[in-house]
Amino acid sequence: LSAGESGTFARKTKHGFAPAAGETQLNVTIRPALELGGYFRDYLTLSRDGRLRIPESGIPRPLLLFGVLMHRYRREIAAPGIPLWLQRPLWRVLAWLGGLFGHKL
Repeated sequence: LSAGESGTFARKTKHGFAPAAGETQLNVTIRPALELGGYFRDYLTLSRDGRLRIPESGIPRPLLLFGVLMHRYRREIAAPGIPLWLQRPLWRVLAWLGGLFGHKL
């Protein structure tokens, strides 16, 4: 979409966000929202505090904290490029290990 445009997308449509030049505003309505607001609060807090880095390509660091985040919000968000049937058990195991190593949201 470009400036001033709007759109409606079907459920499970793959999407992403490209860097924008200058200040940008994005208004999104998600129904049902579930706990998506909590996901963005946690993700942005972890990122701002330098506790979590998610590169455009490559592995998020630390991986166990990423697993904790993804497992907590598994109903709201999914990672691109990994089949959903594999994500659920992967996040569960990484979150369990993350908990053992003291990773918390």
